[in-house]
Parts: sequence; C-alpha cells; structure tokens
Amino acid sequence: MKTIKIVIGISIILISIGAVCATDINDWNLPNNFNKESEFWASNGDIGLSINEYKDSDYDYFFTNSSDYIVVTSDNITNYTDTTSNQVGCDEIIEHDGEKLLIECYSTNSDELEKCYDFLLEFNKLNNVEPIEV
Repeated sequence: MKTIKIVIGISIILISIGAVCATDINDWNLPNNFNKESEFWASNGDIGLSINEYKDSDYDYFFTNSSDYIVVTSDNITNYTDTTSNQVGCDEIIEHDGEKLLIECYSTNSDELEKCYDFLLEFNKLNNVEPIEV
C-alpha cells in the first residue's frame, strides 16, 4: 500500500510540472498484470508504467547524471537510480504518430530495476515499438 501511495504521489508531481498525456493508455497493450490507473499511468501494484509527451526541456534531467540521480544508457533505454526519492526505473523515448513519447517503468523498491527493464521490453514487444536515441 505504501508503494502505491508513493507512485500516486510521483504521478501527481509529474502532472503538476506540466506533463501532458499525448495518448490515452488504453490505446496501448500493457504488460501482464498491469492495470490502468489514469489516462497516462498504469501499475501492477509494485511497478508503475507511465506514458507522457516528451519535451526536451521538461525531461532532460531524466537522462543526465547528478549527485543524486545516476543513469546508465544502453540500446536507447536509460536505467536510473534516484537516491532522493529512493526510486529506480527505466526510461525510453519512442516515436508514435509523429510525436515523441516518454515511456517510464519505475519502482520504489531498489531490487525491482531488472523487473522494470523486463516490463519495458515487454511493453515494446506488445506494441511493436523501439526506443529512439535521446
């Protein structure tokens, strides 16, 4: 339950900084056991998956190392650890209908990074999309 509250809190923060949903999450095939929570966010209880319009100025920090935010990018998927929010996850940018979308799979459990990555790969396979270079 604590994880769900944290994920909801993070989602509210994303909304408040101007994240705009470019497409309804119902338009996408979700990995097994993921349920729609809002127009742009789904979860399986422990791991969240969000889809947002990508704007460089809003999300550049998602792909940049800092003292409390560590990123490693391989095959255009960025794995990150955020020590401030105790969150781990994977981000990617895809192109869909001429728009760039940020797909994020994340958890507040540091042991879940590999699962986040696997769910992101499953999402890509289900929707026949591939991450593009940031």
